[in-house]
Amino acid sequence: MLANFIFGITVGGLLIVPFFLRNFDFRFLLILFQFGIGFYLLFSIYQSSWILSSFIRPLRLDSPITEFWIDMRNASALMFVPTILFGTSFPVLTHLFALGSENIGNSLGTIYGINTLGGFWVLW
Repeated sequence: MLANFIFGITVGGLLIVPFFLRNFDFRFLLILFQFGIGFYLLFSIYQSSWILSSFIRPLRLDSPITEFWIDMRNASALMFVPTILFGTSFPVLTHLFALGSENIGNSLGTIYGINTLGGFWVLW
């Protein structure tokens, strides 16, 4: 699952690169991506019964490997869209936060630090 998450973030990061060559309102793009993540997650709550049912239904012990790959496919499909949107959001946020190319290291460090502290705060 971690590989699927990293793959989605990588694809999202690569998809956003052409937008940096144009004159876009990056605040609007960031808001659009964040709303997209939220709406997808709200929509997937109602559509996730097919993935949750895979853990409730009785396992077919005659083909456990097939069952594993079916569950893996379902989980990957469910998280592919939000990870792409996460991957597009981070470069846009970095672009908005960086004051210039000479401050990019400081800006990335600050964003990663805030992201890490946010993760600790949510888990606490």
